[in-house]
Amino acid sequence: MAWRDIDFNVLCRDLDADRVFETIRPLAAHPRIKQLRYSNERGRFNATGLPEDEGYYWGVRYHTEAGGEWKLDLWFLPESAPRPEFAHLANIPPRLTPETRLAILWIKDIWHRLPAYRGRVLSIDIYDAVLEHNVRTPEEFDRYLRERGKPAR
Repeated sequence: MAWRDIDFNVLCRDLDADRVFETIRPLAAHPRIKQLRYSNERGRFNATGLPEDEGYYWGVRYHTEAGGEWKLDLWFLPESAPRPEFAHLANIPPRLTPETRLAILWIKDIWHRLPAYRGRVLSIDIYDAVLEHNVRTPEEFDRYLRERGKPAR
């Protein structure tokens, strides 16, 4: 793992802000939680307008006893919203080999420190490049990005 970041999608039968806040409330008093950041991504605040992006977001910063920091992304979403990434994510683990795993981690280790990462260049770009386009090095990933109109290093 190059970046201590875990994403959670909580699918809610009845998505309700009050229930979401009540669910998050125990984290506010947790001694290892440094930050809770909330964003309403519903209705006019849904930047993409896509139903799969319609929900409530909480960014959590958790500090370990050893001093390391973890970033947790908690998305509360309607269970009826399409989740196209679930099928894609389920297909990744069976396709990993020692070679592809090493390539993904090498590229992520370089990219997670760059300003464009998580903005214009995403983890999914790395997975696609390695698993679908046989990219194995950071230089090949730069070429892959340029071909798709994305910023390279």
